[in-house]
Amino acid sequence: MSFQNKVVVITGASSGIGKAVARLAKQGAFVVISGRREHALEEVAREIDSTGARVAYVIGDISDPQVAERLIQEGLSRFGRIDTTP
Repeated sequence: MSFQNKVVVITGASSGIGKAVARLAKQGAFVVISGRREHALEEVAREIDSTGARVAYVIGDISDPQVAERLIQEGLSRFGRIDTTP
């Protein structure tokens, strides 16, 4: 499956599998990432941004409805749509 030019929402992106999946941005995806650990998530966002890829992020636990809503809104406002979650 190609993620080229797709807007992908990735939760748990501050470490582990979520962080690895966030690197889809390097394959041409636009990523909206979230995670609970602010410093770690910002580091992942900077890494992705440094490649020239497009990234937006929301800090927080998506089990909180307000955080989940912010994640969706960030994707829509930044990229105009959300295509998929891996």
